[in-house]
Amino acid sequence: MSTDVEFVRLRPEDLTPELAARWRALSDPPNEYHLCHTYEWYDANQKDGASTKWTAFGAKRGEEWVGFFCASVSESSLKFTVAEKPIFEIPLKLSTLRFPGFPFEQDHDLCAAAVAKIFATFPEIAGVNIHALPVESPYYQRLYGKVIGGPKRYLHFAPFKRRVRHLVADESLIDQYDQRFSSKSRNTLKRKTKKFAATHGSMEVREFRRADEVEQFLNDAYEVTIRSWQGKAFGPRVRKEQLAFFQALADAGIFLSYILYGGDKPIAFILGTRRGSTFYYDDVGFDQDHADESPGSVLLFDVLTRLYTTEYGIKKIDFEFGEAPYKAQFATNEYEEVDYFLYRRTLKMRLLLLTLAVYRKVVDGIVFVLEKTNLKARVKKLIRAA
Repeated sequence: MSTDVEFVRLRPEDLTPELAARWRALSDPPNEYHLCHTYEWYDANQKDGASTKWTAFGAKRGEEWVGFFCASVSESSLKFTVAEKPIFEIPLKLSTLRFPGFPFEQDHDLCAAAVAKIFATFPEIAGVNIHALPVESPYYQRLYGKVIGGPKRYLHFAPFKRRVRHLVADESLIDQYDQRFSSKSRNTLKRKTKKFAATHGSMEVREFRRADEVEQFLNDAYEVTIRSWQGKAFGPRVRKEQLAFFQALADAGIFLSYILYGGDKPIAFILGTRRGSTFYYDDVGFDQDHADESPGSVLLFDVLTRLYTTEYGIKKIDFEFGEAPYKAQFATNEYEEVDYFLYRRTLKMRLLLLTLAVYRKVVDGIVFVLEKTNLKARVKKLIRAA
């Protein structure tokens, strides 16, 4: 354990201009720390409209600050699911520590100390979600071996499902991203673009990055999101109340988003952020009434071709978590990741995790039988329709 490093919780009043400058200096590119571990992100999240409030922590070696990170606390649950549909849930409070791009990625002892500090800071949480941890990371291997914090300090809950994270990260395609596709696929995308423009009389992909542009982006993206299938099923993904938050991101040079217009009507949007040479594809939506016009593909092809250039200086486009087929279509690279959970070693958590593990074993057994009898697809459809 790196006993010479002390972790300190930082409240807004602790972040003097000098300390903020130190945080910026330590996290500036070429360091590839995740956006949420930067001072600019933390500062913007103190504004109205931020969906998640992050708590800042600093690491000190003697009198010198050697690193900073952020963690959040939110309501979560242990889900008992069938065919990905929750049957019932047990509510819990969890803290989230974001990977990849954790500021101490090469130091396992510092990561363990950071987790211990999170547990000590938030007595109300049941566990810590180490979010989006690459399976090939040495952290995953040591976590899986129950090394972090010692084998008896926490209850380790290994994820039952890995997911694929998609990226555009083939630098040989900079300034020629369209070469990622076969000639047939390129022509198909170009035909879709021409057809979209012809259908609406004209089309425009508008870029939004300045603070004085954020309000128009939110207004137009909101009109799209309430007509999207996600908005109809789960509520608006972009809200006008986020104005101050997004303006703060724009002032920090982080906000970078796009809207596709058919004539004067907004049809699709991409909500994005940029840090250094990385573009984060944070959210997307399109008007469901225009689904047959492929507005999502038209917008994404335009944006990726625009961004992945020497002019913009983007060398990596991160599609974030989620395994939508279109991400695989447009990506050049991928890797497996998991959400890994560490829970307090209490009798309650032991019983809950044991019950969930047994439940999943039973469900896996039923699924195995259904697959052997070719009934899985039919039963899954019936459950989701219920």
